[in-house]
Amino acid sequence: MHADDADALLIESKLRKSPLLSGLFCVRLGKLGQVGVASCDTMVRMIEASKFYRAVREFAVTEPTWSTARLVIQTLPSERRDLTLVSQRVYGNRDEFLAVMAAAGLTRFDDILNEQQLVLPTRERLAQIKQQTGFKSGMQR
Repeated sequence: MHADDADALLIESKLRKSPLLSGLFCVRLGKLGQVGVASCDTMVRMIEASKFYRAVREFAVTEPTWSTARLVIQTLPSERRDLTLVSQRVYGNRDEFLAVMAAAGLTRFDDILNEQQLVLPTRERLAQIKQQTGFKSGMQR
């Protein structure tokens, strides 16, 4: 476990246990002494999104080729600048763009998605990853 993960888990566990902290602001010292300030709810959502991204990325890179929990899709030229189009095609809604981003190894929303074969989790496996990481996307929030 990374030191940042331990800090994040400590903050997250304290926030979830104390309803009094939900409206307060959290300050966290990051790498190179950078200080970030965000509402506690926002901080928790960011932590969950980070865990989700890492879990989907790991899945995309390590899931065996014979696994029934994986989908392999060919990305299209029309999807290069809009990850929500891949999400719509694969999952039937545009909310799962972060899963597409993670599977492709993109680190920014405005990164270009090169045409490639992309390994994504099935809907069922994606739901399990969300449950494990506490992440909610789109209408689930």
